[in-house]
Amino acid sequence: MGHFVDDLADSGSKMLKQLPVTFINAMDEPTLLTASRIKARHQLSFADAIIAAIAFQQQAILLHKDPEYEMIGDQVSLEALPYKGKEPDSSE
Repeated sequence: MGHFVDDLADSGSKMLKQLPVTFINAMDEPTLLTASRIKARHQLSFADAIIAAIAFQQQAILLHKDPEYEMIGDQVSLEALPYKGKEPDSSE
């Protein structure tokens, strides 16, 4: 099973590299400072603040399923996917 899992991971990695995305391998000081400021102003985890800071700096749309990001919608362009656990209300 180990080889199958490794092959599957390798295949997934190759597919990701074909997508039109930017891979970030290290965090520079401006990104860290932006993330720190976001974290200081909002109740986000530091990991979420880093994600938001990168989206802000890249002028990218942050595609997410986390309602906590809504509090920074005035600073970062957001596009929300359906939140986990939310099902359409059939009574409406």
